[in-house]
Order: sequence, then C-alpha cells, then structure tokens
Amino acid sequence: MPMLSRAPLVPAPSRGALTLAYGLFCAAGVASLLWPVARPVEHAARPWQALAWTIFFIAGGAICALGTVTDRWLGELVGLPLLMTVFAFFAVAAIATPTRDRLSTVSGVSFLVAVALLLHVRWRQVWGIRRLAAQQNPPAGAG
Repeated sequence: MPMLSRAPLVPAPSRGALTLAYGLFCAAGVASLLWPVARPVEHAARPWQALAWTIFFIAGGAICALGTVTDRWLGELVGLPLLMTVFAFFAVAAIATPTRDRLSTVSGVSFLVAVALLLHVRWRQVWGIRRLAAQQNPPAGAG
C-alpha cells in the first residue's frame, strides 16, 4: 500500500503561495513587536496579552511556513490555531475599542473574521489529510 505521507499536501504553486502568506504573517508579527501600532490592542488588552498576541502571530506564521516548505501537515496543524487566535483576538479588540467611526470598525472586523475563517477552512483540510494518513498507515501494533 503506498504511503500517503509521500504525496504532496498541496500542489507546488499553491504551496509557494501558502508559504509566502504564512511568512508574511510571521513578518507582521515581528513588525508589531518592533513597532507596536495596533491601537485596538492598546485599548482592549493588557501589555502581556498584546505580547502573547504578537508571539502567536510570529510562531503561527513561522510554524505554518515551515510546515509548507517541508510538506509536513504537522506544521499547519499546530500553527493555524495560533493564527486563528490572533485574528479572533484582534477582531474582539477592534470591537472593544471606543471609536466614532463604527462603519470602519465593522469593515475591519469583517475582514479579520474572514481571514480567521479562511485559516479555519485550511486547518480542516489539513486535519482531514492527517486523518486519512492515519487510516491508511496505522501505527505498528494497531489492528
């Protein structure tokens, strides 16, 4: 029986795009650590929460990028929940920020939730691949 883990998780052109996107998430986290300008986070979070958000951004992007470069599902399986948490936290922080321009808040929150949902869809795809691989390649002694 052929091993599923040898087949690429994502076709090469898509893998490149995913790696670039995950790398940009990581870069955004590094930038937010060096130049903290996220105003909603200042209002809605304590400093340690903002730091955790930044660490999740960096770690999630880096782990996912490493997973796509090495074509290992574990990277995305671990990194995507970190990134989903980042976008969900930032959306809540944006809602909690006092502002006069509610329309731009709705627009920004909608964008953040949409990104979190797209990451969730990708996580579900990777989880399905992991399940299929486990079914086709059961651990030694199982059965």
